[in-house]
Amino acid sequence: MATQYIEEFKKDAARYWKDHSEPEPVIGKCARNPGISSSFLSTWVKTYDENEGSVS
Repeated sequence: MATQYIEEFKKDAARYWKDHSEPEPVIGKCARNPGISSSFLSTWVKTYDENEGSVS
């Protein structure tokens, strides 16, 4: 069964990556901390940026 993530978790993960991606954005490292895949985080960050902070 696939894991469902609530919007607030997705927003928090996207913000975490944005806050911790300097000096080099290594999305894999930031994805490991909350235990998600880097592809999920990458998608959520893209959606977060495109929708002005909304990730549904």
